[in-house]
Amino acid sequence: MRESVRRVKELRFKQIKSEYSEEKALRILNDRETAIKENVSFYRRRLGLTQEQLAEILGISRIHIANIESLNVSKCPSRELEYRIAVALQITPDQLEKRLGDRGGKGLNIMGEMETI
Repeated sequence: MRESVRRVKELRFKQIKSEYSEEKALRILNDRETAIKENVSFYRRRLGLTQEQLAEILGISRIHIANIESLNVSKCPSRELEYRIAVALQITPDQLEKRLGDRGGKGLNIMGEMETI
């Protein structure tokens, strides 16, 4: 399992590196992963969901959600799971990748109404 996570990171790094310097590519990759981790937790709590409830909606384990949210664990969801998480959290996949300070814009609240994030 660890090997596949590392391989995915290497492939993403190569994609980013083709457009940027190695240093900037590393920073971009780490920023994106950190943003996803922080945002899963932020939007999950915003909806009043526990890790257990989100995991049940997604059909994965609570431990998997905890690992995705943990900054100390190198566990980033697949693109397909990112999309499913975004749908479950009532946000777009792009919002899932935005850093905390970059959340400006509109999003759906618990009632399905648009609100400023």
